Amino acid sequence: MLNTQTETPLLYIESAKDLAFKGLQFDKKQPQVVEVHGSNSSNIMIKNTPIDKGNMSFHHGANKEAVKLN
Repeated sequence: MLNTQTETPLLYIESAKDLAFKGLQFDKKQPQVVEVHGSNSSNIMIKNTPIDKGNMSFHHGANKEAVKLN
């Protein structure tokens, strides 16, 4: 498990596509888990990880359809 004292996101993704993450673990108090930037960001899969779209933010043209949760 990642142990951090900062309030930066667990995942910072910028203009990336075709990424897959599985089984990420983190402190449930983490206010923001995923931050996605760029309109080219797409097809990002996050599986077996207890997060929801409320723990994500999207900037600079990125949209919530870029990330799929399973």
